[in-house]
Amino acid sequence: MIKNEQGQTALVYYQPIDRVIMAGDIRYVFVTKRAVSLAWVNEEHIGQILSITKTCCGGNVKAVYHYATPSQVNVWSGTGR
Repeated sequence: MIKNEQGQTALVYYQPIDRVIMAGDIRYVFVTKRAVSLAWVNEEHIGQILSITKTCCGGNVKAVYHYATPSQVNVWSGTGR
């Protein structure tokens, strides 16, 4: 898990589009930069967000939010590839 200075964890949305969701009373904005849709999430909301699924492709259920990889964070922040 990659954390920022505030202790939040980087999560990514499965599509490279901006996405706004609510977890508890917090609004998280997944901002797309360099084809990575990422938000920094408070620890207490990670499980709730990771449990969000989508049904597609003939009824297959898949998770749409995941922990960001170091490469995704580097690309999104512009510090690497």
